[in-house]
Formats: sequence, structure tokens, C-alpha cells
Amino acid sequence: MMLEALGLAAGRGNVRAVRGRLARDRTTARDTPAGIGPITRALGLTPDPAPALEAEGRKLVLEDQAKAFLPGAATAVLRHVERFTIAPDGLVHYVTYDLRRVSGTTDVAQGAVAYGPLIEGRGAARLLRRRIHKRDGRILAPDAAANAAQEHSDLSQLEQGDYVEQVTEGYALPGDSGQLVIDTWDLLPERTSVREAEIEVRRPSSLRLAVWSHPLLGAAEQRVEGASTVSVWRLKDQPPRRMEDGVPRVEMGVGVSLGTQTWGHVAAAIDENLRALSDRDPSITRWAREAAGPERTPSPALLERVVAAAGKAVKVAGGAELSDMAALLGGGPQRTTARAMIELGQGSRSWVIYRALRELGVRADLAIAETEPFSSSADFPPHAGRFQHPLVIARLPGGDVWIDADVEGPPLPPGRISPELRGRAAMLPGGELVTVAGTSGETGDEVDLRLAVDEQGNAAGTFTILLHGRAAQALSEAFETVVGTARREMLRGVVLGWLPWADVEDVTVSSTEGSWEVALRAAVTIHGFARPEGKDAAAWTLPGLEPVHLVFPRAFTGTLGATYASRGARKSALAIETALQYHVRRRIELPAGYAVARVPEGVRVEHADLTASRKGSYGAVIEEDFALSLPTGTVATDEYRAFVERVQAVDSGFMAGIRVARPAGAASSAQKPGAGRGGAASPQKPEKKP
Repeated sequence: MMLEALGLAAGRGNVRAVRGRLARDRTTARDTPAGIGPITRALGLTPDPAPALEAEGRKLVLEDQAKAFLPGAATAVLRHVERFTIAPDGLVHYVTYDLRRVSGTTDVAQGAVAYGPLIEGRGAARLLRRRIHKRDGRILAPDAAANAAQEHSDLSQLEQGDYVEQVTEGYALPGDSGQLVIDTWDLLPERTSVREAEIEVRRPSSLRLAVWSHPLLGAAEQRVEGASTVSVWRLKDQPPRRMEDGVPRVEMGVGVSLGTQTWGHVAAAIDENLRALSDRDPSITRWAREAAGPERTPSPALLERVVAAAGKAVKVAGGAELSDMAALLGGGPQRTTARAMIELGQGSRSWVIYRALRELGVRADLAIAETEPFSSSADFPPHAGRFQHPLVIARLPGGDVWIDADVEGPPLPPGRISPELRGRAAMLPGGELVTVAGTSGETGDEVDLRLAVDEQGNAAGTFTILLHGRAAQALSEAFETVVGTARREMLRGVVLGWLPWADVEDVTVSSTEGSWEVALRAAVTIHGFARPEGKDAAAWTLPGLEPVHLVFPRAFTGTLGATYASRGARKSALAIETALQYHVRRRIELPAGYAVARVPEGVRVEHADLTASRKGSYGAVIEEDFALSLPTGTVATDEYRAFVERVQAVDSGFMAGIRVARPAGAASSAQKPGAGRGGAASPQKPEKKP
């Protein structure tokens, strides 16, 4: 224990021995880095940074009270400083200072506290000072209320227009993998403006770091001091920024990210984690042979039998044990095995399938795929949490077959991949990055809509859908527990996700129980489907189709522009996290004597990030075909404008209406005064005169 040894050394009054012992044990002692701060401060080995920062902060408060910086700002950060020192032995020492003025009740409740940096490793932070500068000149040093359930109870005396000052200090060491990753806190969250901010990183010049900074911070100012390199980022007089949606999660904050970790280190950790899960258990050998049956020649049929058996044995699937988070941040003895997963009925189906295929002599690899876009910047430091979804790649003589088994509900058949994963990157234990690929020719959800329109413009018919992807997986999982009226309303929500104005008279599930795809059939009625045009209602307009449809857990219908490209320009890349892939066949029967007067223009957009088409034949029976594929991915800033143009072309093409001419008799009956929905005039009541 470093505290005990240093206490003995300090008791003898030997300062040189204290410094030497601290320098020797600060990275290896059991109570490090938590014990470094109290020891160095108690023995006076390092000066307290708080007094100098507090004196500068007091001057800034008086200046701001005399002439306020951005008087109408919700949360105004007058000064923010973060200083990091990375020693040659890997120890990180950091000091943060924050002084801010809060104006609104929301800012008092949410924006009064500045949090410290996020460091992947072993860290210990201490709050040195937290003070409130009142408008009347008082300075309060609050204490946290005992047993307070509310967060930040020590700021209960904070009022609108007050200033909050905070000084923190901390030490950190690399994690078990020996790598260090540092992310500074977001300088510009919502409703926040910054007068002055500075981030300084001092490191040995020989230390190789991957560094990324937000575009608002710009490039760092660098200087060399002896054997160290000092990088400084500054931000001045920055008003509240426009918060953009669809930004990759790691790039949302205005800050700096740096680290020594590489994707090779991540791959090595994943490989070590998989080796830790491996075992040689006769029960797994027996289970694999029973699942395969008598015919064990490597073939697609063998894969189907093994995947089906894994789906029955492991009802609750999850791949957290194989993710890079478990590999980098976990450790210790073997936590689970394939046998335990089968006996408990929960765990990673991918691991069970992988172990079974290896027992059967089939070459197979595990690939851990990303579940969301990571970063649009190639030099962004690698972080834990990118690769989370395990997949199995079976190496058959006829080619590789991908298996996606760790999904809600039953596992997907071999060769089928969730639409949200297609095209994403996946990491093999050897360090190779591959692109997730499924069976060619997949069209996503299949929809068939058949309507007959009567002379009043109302439509009735059938709606059939074959769901794939995440919605089908979630519905299959929900079928295990949701029954009765709740289940019927859940199925109606699927139909309303495509026909929001329809009356769903009846809906049934036509797929078999336990299927990886969900098929529904419904009888629907849409009142006012055809919209009359003109004074004499001589024509109708039949609506097109909204491009965006989400059916579970909540029904949603909209346009691509409103969902993905609501802004004309962006300062950051656009991350598309929800994939859309469907094929719709629509058949509309017109009443006798009605004819199509104007057909919509055909749509055909072909690009790597968006593919869409609309085509059809237009006569007494209208038959149309809509197809759309929007994969997940990232749209770079310089490509965003072209993406918006493609999105707008799809929106206008899909939603364009069909103009239908009505017979002369039907038009004249529609314009009779008092004509009801059936065309007959209703009797007029005599007008009352005063």
C-alpha cells in the first residue's frame, strides 16, 4: 500500500525518500491512482492549483457583472480550462476549471455542473472547489445535503443569474490492455455559449497518439518544450451552436479525443476474449452431432439444421459476451461457456453455432460487427463500443455464408443478415476489417395493397405485408408475451404504419409461429381516398406513397427529407442509423367510366447510399410498383447536398398523385347543393325569419 509506505517515510522527515517512493510506486501500488492526490497534497509535494484559478475567476465575475458577456445567454461559460499531463510511465494528471453563469430555470437545473473528462482506464477524480458567486457579491461554498436523493444537492441555493465555479483534479492510468483513451467533455451542449475555453495536452514527444478535435476547435497550437510536446486548442466568443441530428455519437461533443489505442489492439483483445471462452466439452460435441443429424457433410442444409437447433436451445439471445466492450473492459476468469448458454437458455447463439460448427469439422470464423456508424473521420481514435454484434462466417466449399443469430425472436436463416447490418464493418479476431454481406437479391419488406374505389371516392380492400429485419424480430419476440387485445392493437399498428388514415377492420398473422419473418393480412377501408379537384369536382387525385414507414414499436409515416435531410446544409457528417428497404405493389380499381387523365412521372434513383424507383401501368386498373433501399452508413459533409437532391427527387416522385377524370354524370351529381355522400340531395329545412 502506497499510503502506508509514504506515511512511514514522511514520519521520519525524509522528503527525498517520499518523492522517490512515490515516483517508484505510483503506477503499481494497489491504491493507485486514488491515493496519489491526497498524498501529494498532504505532504506538500505539489501545489494546490485552486487558489490561483479562484483569484482569476473572481476577476471575471466582477467584470461580467459590470458588463455581461452575451446578456441573453442561457448558460454562459466565462472560462473553461482543461490541462492534461501524460508522464513517460503512463500516469495522467489533469486539472479542470469551469466558471459559468446560469440564467434560466432550465439552466439552473441542468446546466450548472461541468463534468470531467472520460478516460478509458483506471482513474480517480477529486472535487477541489465548488463555489457559488451570488449577484449581491456573496460567495457560497455549499455542502451536499446529507442523504439527499436529488443530484447536485449542494447547489440548492443556486438562483438565476448566479455564477458557478468548479475546480477538479484527477489521476488516471492505462487500463489492463496498457492503452490510454481520453475524451474531453462537451464544451457546447444545448443552450450553452462560451466566452473563453482552453484545452492543453502535454505528452512525451516519443508517444504516438491518434488525435481528433471538433471542427469548431480547429487545429491545435503546438510547441516543443524539451522532451515534451504541448498541444493547445482554444475557443473564444462562441454563441450557442445549432444542434444537428444524425451526427455520429462519438462526434457529437465539441471537444478533443486522443489515445494510444489502435484497431490492432482491439482485434487482439477480441481474439483473447474468444480464447478465454473456448473449452473442450464432450456435451457440446454430443449436442452438435444431434443437431446436425446423420448427414454431416458441410453444406447449406447442415447450417440450417444447426442454426434452427441453436434457436430452440437459446431462447434469449445476446452477444454482449463477444463484443469489444467485454474484450477491452472485461477480464478475469472464464465467465461462461457454450454449455452454460444452452443449459440456461440465454446467451450468444453465435457462439453456440460457432462451437458446434467447429466440432463438426466446418471451418468457421466469428466477426463482430458495428451496430451504428462510428465516425466520418479516418483518424478518430479507436474506442471500445464500436463492434458489438457477433456474426458467424461459415466457410463452405461453395463460398462463405454469413449467419446472423443473435437477434430478437428466432435466428435468421443462414445467408440472411439484418438490414441494419448490411454494408457495415465487422472485425475478425485476426484484425481484418470486412464488410457485412448477406444474400444477394434481398428486397426487404414485401407489401401488397389491393384497393377498389367506389363513386364516392372511398376505397376498400386488402393489405398484406411480409416483414423482415428488426421490426419482424421485435414482433416475433413480442408474440411470446403479448396476447389478447394488446396483441391485436400491436398488429393494427403495423398496418397503420403504412396506411395511417385507414380503418383496420380485421388483421391476422398468416406466418407460422416461430418464423423469422412475420406475415400479416388485413381488411382495410379508407374514407376519402380520392380527393375531388375543382369547383365541379370533375376530377379526382389519388394519393401517392410516403417513402418512410416504420411499424414497430410505434407506427410512423413520413418523408425522407423530414426524416433524414431536414436541413439544407450541415457542418458535420450525417449518420443514417435506421435502414429502409421495401418493395410495394399497389393495385387500384377505378369505378366504371372513370379514366386516368394524368400519370405521375416515373422515378429512378440509383446511388450507393439511396436506390429508389416507381413505375406502373395506368388504365381502368392502376398497377404500381414502388421500391426503396436506404442502407445505414455515413454521408460526408461534402456529399450532403447531392444526397438532399436525391432525397427530394424520391419524395416528390413517390408522393406525386394520379389525376383521374370522372364521367360527366358523376361530376354533375357531385355539385348539386346539399348532395350527400350517396349523391342524393337532402331536404332543406325552411329558413326561420325574425
